[in-house]
Amino acid sequence: MHLKAGLLATAAVLFVVPQAFAYCRTDPHQTYDVSSLKMINATQPDSQANLFDYGIIFEDADDTDAECQDWAAIALSKKVRWTLALPYYQDTPRFGTTFVGPYQGWLEGANVSLVYAAALRLGAKGRLTKPLAGLIDQISYVQNIDRNCGFVSNRKGQYGVWVNGNSCMDDWAVAASGSAWAAAWKAARSRPATQVQAAANAAKAAIANAFNLTESVCAHRPGDPMPAIATSDGPCTGSVAELAAGTAVALGLHNGDAIPYGLGLITSIASADVALGYAGYPPTYTADQKTVAKALYKNGDLHTTAGGDFKTDCYRFTNQSGLMYRYSDFACREAGFGGVGYQPEMFPVYEFFNRRLGGAPVAVNYSFNTFDGGLFCDNFTTCVGGFWSPGRRAIYGKLGYAWVVSRPPLSADLGDYTVKLKTYDGVHYVSARNGGGSDVNAEASAATYDETFSLVDVNGGQLMSGDVVYLQVLEGQYITANDGGGSDVVAQHYTPVGWERFTIEKTWGTGQIVSGNPVAFRTENGHYWSAIDGGGGELLAPYLGVVTWEVFTIDLTHN
Repeated sequence: MHLKAGLLATAAVLFVVPQAFAYCRTDPHQTYDVSSLKMINATQPDSQANLFDYGIIFEDADDTDAECQDWAAIALSKKVRWTLALPYYQDTPRFGTTFVGPYQGWLEGANVSLVYAAALRLGAKGRLTKPLAGLIDQISYVQNIDRNCGFVSNRKGQYGVWVNGNSCMDDWAVAASGSAWAAAWKAARSRPATQVQAAANAAKAAIANAFNLTESVCAHRPGDPMPAIATSDGPCTGSVAELAAGTAVALGLHNGDAIPYGLGLITSIASADVALGYAGYPPTYTADQKTVAKALYKNGDLHTTAGGDFKTDCYRFTNQSGLMYRYSDFACREAGFGGVGYQPEMFPVYEFFNRRLGGAPVAVNYSFNTFDGGLFCDNFTTCVGGFWSPGRRAIYGKLGYAWVVSRPPLSADLGDYTVKLKTYDGVHYVSARNGGGSDVNAEASAATYDETFSLVDVNGGQLMSGDVVYLQVLEGQYITANDGGGSDVVAQHYTPVGWERFTIEKTWGTGQIVSGNPVAFRTENGHYWSAIDGGGGELLAPYLGVVTWEVFTIDLTHN
């Protein structure tokens, strides 16, 4: 099922992108392996490091280079496979004794968004395979929200969490994006409408929570005298009506009034909005939600210079002996990871406001209408903690901005072929023992699960004699001719490099290969697959020519 959206008129805004890469960053020959699962300990994944990887995978999937798309699909398949193999684990202490499964940890919605979005771009480009789609179908995203965030009395201690500035907007905005992209994936995969709607409803509920005044946005009255008696809600006692009247301001509390944790998080809400549109469930924003959003925009504008720098005059609040004090000396960018702060050009929310939130308020200083992708890292070893990652660049700049302006085609259509290969004797089939992880033989007398493979034509288009292909068992391993040919054939590796790539040849004629054609498979060094004795025994690659045992009748279905 295709998910296509009409191209919206491109706005006259600046979109600065980093210098084009001269190679595919998902290519397994690169020093940094984006397909491996990064871990904090034996059971808990490293969300920051994995977000870095998913960003690179997404950017290669979205690339115009077919080779980069191909490597992105392979890297995504490996990373999702290793993640799904994780046991349940106890996440950060904020969850107490709660145990979570794969893709269910705190803020995991960011990674989930990029997995689904990358896969849907691969589908639109004809690079999504049946094994990869099957893996992604197994993801069960669950929203997990910090129990110690928000501004209500039942949260953290006597005086609430305003003391440490712990808003829930980060939690809910990221959760909204994760659930929304799950809905888009399920819609593209033609899953039951109840499943799509459930994911969409979860996303919409998270959007509502991201804009409310008890969980996420602190409505503060600057006119209130200080010091004041400290209460559980602290400074967050204003109302939507007061935000509309301008007697209260909307703060994104994160240690203090951090603009990236208020206005900046609308990039994740924009990402959710885009995904829900693809899913067929576009959200409708209430008047109160628009008021809160515009108040966040005004606050961001007033605390940003005309030159595009966050100011250092934002509010912070302290509790001293039961009294609340307010100071105007907080760095509005928030410190960021490793002391490197956020920048206004990371948050291009202007277009989202204009298109979906009833228009952006008239800017006094800064309009938040540009994006600079060069502010993010591309080398994990030199990136401070991996924080300023391609993952953040993809969510802020692509899902939350570029795709708001001009939505690309997304699809879960499969670009590979399902194949079964009958040996020369006409009664046996090529088979991966135990579904993969062992040898490949020609012993089976019927074609079932172990005898079914995904075949990818590396250059795409019609499958032609002379094309380079690789074949994947449905459990994920690729068929390999050890030593590049001249030896045995196995299915033990998860990356198709040289030994896993074969030239498929018609054994008579030339041109397109269709179901029923006799074909041969030539290895990297010129040997051919051979079903010894014509079938019923070993499958090797010992010979440099095609006679009889090297001929297979292909049963071919384009997925």
